[in-house]
Amino acid sequence: MATGGTYVIETLARELSKVFRVNLVVQFTHPRHSEGVRLFHSLDLRPGEIPDADAIVLYADAARGEHFASLPASKGKKFLLFMGYNVPKNPYVVSNLMRNFMVVARTHWLVGEALNYGCLTAYTPLGNDRTIFHRKGAKRNPNLVAMMTHSLDWKGTADGVAALTHALSTRPQTEIELFGRHDPHLPGAHYLGILSRNEVADLMRRASVFVCSSWEEGFGRPGMEAMFCGAALATTDTKGSRDYAFDGETALVSPPRDPESLGQNILRLLEEEELRETIAEQGHRYVTRHYLPWDEAAFLFVKAIASLTSRRERASKPTVRPNPQKPLFYLDSLNTNTDPCRAREPITVNPDKEPALTLSGWAVDPLAQRGAAAVILTVDEHRFLFGGGHPRPDVATHFGVPSYGDAGFTDSILTQTLGLGRHTLRFRVLSFEGTSYFDTPEQVELIVDDSREYTYRSDHFVIGDFSEFSGLSTNEIEHRIRINRELLRQDWKKMPGESFREKAKQFYGDSENYLFNLLSHSYSKDAVVDKLNEFTPLIMKSIKDHPGRDFLEFGGGTGVFCEVVAALGKHATYLDIPGQHFNFARWRFKKHHIPVEMISSSPETLTLTQNYDTIFSDAVLEHLIHPEKVMHELCKHLKRNGILILLVDLSGESEMMPLHRNVDIHTLHADFEKKGLVNEHGRNTFCSIWRKS
Repeated sequence: MATGGTYVIETLARELSKVFRVNLVVQFTHPRHSEGVRLFHSLDLRPGEIPDADAIVLYADAARGEHFASLPASKGKKFLLFMGYNVPKNPYVVSNLMRNFMVVARTHWLVGEALNYGCLTAYTPLGNDRTIFHRKGAKRNPNLVAMMTHSLDWKGTADGVAALTHALSTRPQTEIELFGRHDPHLPGAHYLGILSRNEVADLMRRASVFVCSSWEEGFGRPGMEAMFCGAALATTDTKGSRDYAFDGETALVSPPRDPESLGQNILRLLEEEELRETIAEQGHRYVTRHYLPWDEAAFLFVKAIASLTSRRERASKPTVRPNPQKPLFYLDSLNTNTDPCRAREPITVNPDKEPALTLSGWAVDPLAQRGAAAVILTVDEHRFLFGGGHPRPDVATHFGVPSYGDAGFTDSILTQTLGLGRHTLRFRVLSFEGTSYFDTPEQVELIVDDSREYTYRSDHFVIGDFSEFSGLSTNEIEHRIRINRELLRQDWKKMPGESFREKAKQFYGDSENYLFNLLSHSYSKDAVVDKLNEFTPLIMKSIKDHPGRDFLEFGGGTGVFCEVVAALGKHATYLDIPGQHFNFARWRFKKHHIPVEMISSSPETLTLTQNYDTIFSDAVLEHLIHPEKVMHELCKHLKRNGILILLVDLSGESEMMPLHRNVDIHTLHADFEKKGLVNEHGRNTFCSIWRKS
């Protein structure tokens, strides 16, 4: 069975070849022959090895992106097909996104990722082969659970096996069938090996429950295919699955890397027949409505490319003139909100949970009697162009005008570009010829609110400690954690001076609220370790396995991670600038008799007197006044064969987080290599591990 990306590319190429001349350029693999598709081989994507075309599409995790970027115009307008990272934060994907190609993204969370890199982006859904994945003739076994396996850790097979083991021990009549590239040797389960697509579909029609246990997926096609086949889905929140797996509605969803919760969801679906049938029916109905046959999905893919091309070209045209006539316009949805223009209350979105705003609807040029060229969204001083031309046969049928059949539009913007607070979304319809626009009376009231959904629990010991230290109640601390970003912005504005240097020099020592931002993700030792393990288990493994004992945390914050490392038998040193967080960490170390040495440092300079086996820094570099000088000092005091673990927030400076600076991760990591550091994980990504040779 072809891997997910290969299958999608082959299928797209085959469907597009029915209408267009399609060339498929292969770097490493050898796809199966498809009638009508011409195959070429080019390892380095050199111009002489690639045929001329109108458009050329690179898979987002492909190597040699720099060669693709330099191809001459005769090879076609350049696009990225973004279906996921393949492995979390894949450096090839990050590098390609940073090259400002036009991007076709296959899920809404990937739209947000691409927009975050400043890419002109369009969304089109994946297709489904309905001749294979359907529920006709299903003979459902109420005790049967199916799951796909893989040897890669982030695919979560070990978590899925743990969840299934729990289900089997609690409910012995449970039957388990596994398929895929890895036999996990689960006692009591039947491992089927690698199956053909028809065999997978047959299994999904027999299973009552299908399990997905990945930590992250660009989309997660097996979950969608299982829903087409009528199985009830128990899945982790893989980000990609958010397009079709809605907890309690179309699936039961649990956090990644939480086998206990996943196992409980599997048991619920097995034991509660009514719930299982409701989830399966609603899931089947949803995917049937939103994921089209491959020929229609391929058509939408071409429309997305045309829309992106049109938007880039129009961006350079002069301003068009207004037209007083009223257009035909309707906004179907804003993210999951239907008919948003008629909402009784403002729609509230949280940029952490909904990084992108996706709007869909239709618009008609009343003079040309054709679908509009685009819709212009105006929000405050911002304007966004949403390309038209998407198929809307329902509009043509409703009005009895066939030329309205391509009146649809759908596109996304990055939520954080709007800023926090209340906004009014207004719409203009660009004429079919693109020479004039029509104002619409419709508008949407939107509130962007980044309040954290933190809830205090008695096992959040660090919060209890801070309550004792500060005299604040746990309820007040909980509230301030939830609104910590707004509190930070207010504190930042109060700092004297205009430049980043002037404000940062005093902020961390004077802010009364910076500590609530730190507490939002360090309220317990487990919370800190779980967060790091979500990035990669290699962080904790590298620290534990290193034979040296001297550990430095640069930017120790609340001191919780130093506490974790000290418990591993390491000689932990905490380093941070003076302020409330420093005083709290010192108080905790003393209260709990935690053996951690403390060093305070100036906001502008860093001077170390000792060398370390391990240096760790999490989300500090983007706050620094002179990051290059600091990193030079840290690298200088890393022992030979020592490891540097660096996590950097790459979201950059914004109105939402003014105390962050932009970090050029490529230049930073290139400088590490010049200093003799060897990358062991995550080169050119936010989470990297280096060893000093």
